[in-house]
Amino acid sequence: MRRLLPALLTGLLLLGGLTQPAGAFERAVIESVVAVLRPEPAQQVEPQRESDYRPLEPEGSAVALAHGLFVTANHVLGSGDRALLRLDDGRVFEAKVTARAPAADLALLESAAPARPMQWGETPLLGEEVCAVGNAFGLGISVACGVVSKKHVTHAGFNPVEDYLQTDAATNPGMSGGALVNEKGKLVGILSAIFTKSNDANIGVNFAVSGVLTRRVVADLKDDGKFTRPAIGASLQEQPRLAPRDQAGARVTRVDPEGPAAKAGLREGDLLVALAGRSVQRPSDAVAALALAERGTTIQARVQRGDSQETVEIDLPSS
Repeated sequence: MRRLLPALLTGLLLLGGLTQPAGAFERAVIESVVAVLRPEPAQQVEPQRESDYRPLEPEGSAVALAHGLFVTANHVLGSGDRALLRLDDGRVFEAKVTARAPAADLALLESAAPARPMQWGETPLLGEEVCAVGNAFGLGISVACGVVSKKHVTHAGFNPVEDYLQTDAATNPGMSGGALVNEKGKLVGILSAIFTKSNDANIGVNFAVSGVLTRRVVADLKDDGKFTRPAIGASLQEQPRLAPRDQAGARVTRVDPEGPAAKAGLREGDLLVALAGRSVQRPSDAVAALALAERGTTIQARVQRGDSQETVEIDLPSS
């Protein structure tokens, strides 16, 4: 990509609502994102479909969340527990992998690298301008801008738990683990995957783990050292793709008689249409909704049962 960083940053001045000069945006963002160097090659992620592709990356990226704490994409780290972080000025620091959440493709690193912690931003709107910031092709931290093309993508097929922001901001090899930021330079997602074929160039379908899922996973990793998803004791099945339907949803195929779903009144054959405030069109939507829910809380599920819809309350386990 031949666009230069100064031109990209100058272009940000044209975006509505930008309240700081391009130079301030540049310093804050570039000083918050670092290159990740591995002592061993990353493992290639096998695609689930021909068009699923996460390229083998020579290097990766990470984002400073606090002094000494960084988040990155788990797949860039390989299997080791050590990495090196390179700042944009060329200095290199050791880092330790402290916790991983492979299900969401996120991991935490601890390092003395003096990066500027990045602030969290609000979930962006559809069509809102965003920028991808990362170590493209190992050439150093760079910026590419675009818009949010889609929100709440749960079925891209890269990870067991997905809540992606889709963007046309170019995300090239080496940028995984980098930042998706809004026009104020605040963090709204962690760059994770490209949707293309292995022999294609970037075609503008790129994915970042949403800020809300990232924060949920990071909180778990910091508190417990692992990411735990609440289970409700129910199995779901996607409706036949080519079958006519009056209502989108995921079919309940099994209910554990001792689980939270059964105690709430969920039954086999119910069509789950909403869970924890999010609409459900397929099982992956329910997986994402549960991943974002707080353990030990009560959530609502809306089901289609025959000709009527009912709402039940499900008590989530606390551990």
